[in-house]
Amino acid sequence: MNLEGSTVTPRDRSWLYKFLYYLIKGFNFLRRYSQQPRYAFTYLLYVWRPNYREKIYFLTDEEFLEEAKNKSTLRLGDGEFTLMLGTRDIIVQKFDPELRSFFYNIAKDYHSRSPYLLALPPHLNIPNQKLEVHDFHYLWMPGKILFRLYFNAMAIYSDASFFYRRGMTKTFLKAVTSESHAIFVTNADNIAKLKQREKDLVPEAKFISYVETPPTNTYELRSVVFEEIQNSITRHNSKPMVVFACGPAGKVLAHKLAVEGLAVAHDVGSGIAFLFDQEDHEWQMKWAEFGTLYSEYRNLDRRIMNQNHEN
Repeated sequence: MNLEGSTVTPRDRSWLYKFLYYLIKGFNFLRRYSQQPRYAFTYLLYVWRPNYREKIYFLTDEEFLEEAKNKSTLRLGDGEFTLMLGTRDIIVQKFDPELRSFFYNIAKDYHSRSPYLLALPPHLNIPNQKLEVHDFHYLWMPGKILFRLYFNAMAIYSDASFFYRRGMTKTFLKAVTSESHAIFVTNADNIAKLKQREKDLVPEAKFISYVETPPTNTYELRSVVFEEIQNSITRHNSKPMVVFACGPAGKVLAHKLAVEGLAVAHDVGSGIAFLFDQEDHEWQMKWAEFGTLYSEYRNLDRRIMNQNHEN
């Protein structure tokens, strides 16, 4: 088994070649994470174990829709895990030490009475060997290890992939929007598309506002964006529902709004695109294939852990 997703394997080589191959791979891995020895050694300890998985308690879709009426949603996925490890930038956000610290802090501080739901990928609950069949093993191994080291294992989480399933973002908006004020915080392209369908997407909202963000690196402008959100809230004298689709900055701002009691805020991320794009992408079809497997382990975990988690 090779480390971190390399497709080159020494299967047909001699035992000495294999030994040297994995020795070099292991050395390079440890060098990459030399500033995070705890993570590196824990990763090497578990990456080889075919049945290794976490046992996270996830809300069902129905439970999530009910909870989300009064609690904000912050999603963490492979992009946020990459920023936590500090190894490189991601597509929509360059690395920032303060942003990295924010993710570690919410991981450690989150509990089931927080004013927000922390959403994680359901893949973290699937054994390594099952993920490998679906080509997900090395993508989600860092998340498994970060959860084991830093997250509250006794808290209740929501499913970060919820908004990436067909029709679920639209279902969500209709379920949580009351007769109040909806604010969408996203880039200009998404805003133009939302304005064309706003009455269909949030039909019960009395007021609909928009705060435009750049397509990338919104975190650097988070203070400006937050001020615009506050101005919109003041203008309509409301406690709104705020929907973020602006990269990691959306999670920071949703957290601030939730903790300060200013709004119920939801980070839907790329899920907002599926309000407009009706075609199934390749990875969405792979998710449909994978979904049955996830449901099997989620149901198993709920039976085992129901008595052990916080209410």
